[in-house]
Amino acid sequence: MSVLVFADEEEVRLDFDVLSRFCSACEPAHVEEALCLAMEALARELALAEAGWRSNYALACVAALVKVKRLAILLGMTVLARCAGDCRICLLRGDVAATAATIARLMRLGETSLYALWTGEAAGA
Repeated sequence: MSVLVFADEEEVRLDFDVLSRFCSACEPAHVEEALCLAMEALARELALAEAGWRSNYALACVAALVKVKRLAILLGMTVLARCAGDCRICLLRGDVAATAATIARLMRLGETSLYALWTGEAAGA
């Protein structure tokens, strides 16, 4: 009998053109602060999305997912933005199993995307 090991990591992709536009829209002295604030907001909305899902409060979850998608687009996190949209679709369709799976993926992607942006270890999109 063989055991298949599932690797639940996927490569994080950042659109560096989008991220560059975000940074160039800020005053040079405030780029780091703006980036940190956006990352903090993204982390907070990810936590709110998960909390909304776990507490069976779909409205709060959907609201947080919309914000996650907007922030991810703003920061050039294309895969994370697409996953947030997928979560919202699954939730609105009432597909519990698909929503659980996509929320879990969203949390993994969110954590790795934030880490990759912070450390600069992301692949380009």
